[in-house]
Amino acid sequence: MTDFKFSSLKIVSLNVRGLRDNTKRKAMFLFIRKTDANIILLQETHSSDTDSTFWKSQWGDQAYFSHASHRSAGVSFLFNRFTGDILEHFNSEDGRWIIVVVKLDNSLFLICNVYGYNDKAQAKTMFSQIYSKLKDLQKKYEDAYLILGGDFNDAPDDSVDRIPERVSQNSQFKATLYLSEKLSVTDAWRFFKPSCKEFTWCNSRCTQQSRIDLWLTSTSCLQYISDVSHRYAPLSDHKMISIHLVGSKDSNNKMRGYWKLNNRLLKDKTFQVSVHLMAQDIFSENEMTNIQK
Repeated sequence: MTDFKFSSLKIVSLNVRGLRDNTKRKAMFLFIRKTDANIILLQETHSSDTDSTFWKSQWGDQAYFSHASHRSAGVSFLFNRFTGDILEHFNSEDGRWIIVVVKLDNSLFLICNVYGYNDKAQAKTMFSQIYSKLKDLQKKYEDAYLILGGDFNDAPDDSVDRIPERVSQNSQFKATLYLSEKLSVTDAWRFFKPSCKEFTWCNSRCTQQSRIDLWLTSTSCLQYISDVSHRYAPLSDHKMISIHLVGSKDSNNKMRGYWKLNNRLLKDKTFQVSVHLMAQDIFSENEMTNIQK
């Protein structure tokens, strides 16, 4: 018997480096439509409040915006033939994040579009706000799958996800580690590709590269992910990232069969935190016997 949760759902995310130019905006919308994504997360749109109506009409479907200025930030959600229901949406006031709550068939999703700060203090404040809002929504929608996507301006592992490598300082705020601890989310791309080394951003000479465009998902979501990937995008120095979920376990065999632990995960800080939190939950509810101790 098929364990049906929801129909196929494809989400893509891209830092577009500004959409104020009408020609570029049309070209980008055309490119995005060809991906056949149901939900699109855009960062650095450089939109203003007066743009919303016209840009939405150009897109031709549901769209939500969080504005900053004509020259910086701005994020948006675009929907493309999405067959579910949009229940709620919440915007930041600085053009840095949007959260939407959607229902697709028998499942609920909390989806957050993120454009992170480079400044660590500002990043800490922003992600604290996101955590607080998502935690409130998780109480309201207890069974919802959580997906955070976008340009985090933070690489999960500075020794693997950057060129040149960086030495992480323990005193510095790391968004990915903070979210993993607070929301128990997992870096989906790294989960499925533990040994792969790819980057989603590079400078003009490719002397600096990093994987800062990410999908962080609740662990309950991992079993439904059939693909998570990067692809080149026009008119941007970022790659487009995509995540495809199939809500029928029978049609998604990615999590089935023989499994072997990749030893590199044991050195991954996000993985360590996730295991530690899981162990705390288990042992707080189940007292160990003397033999088990």
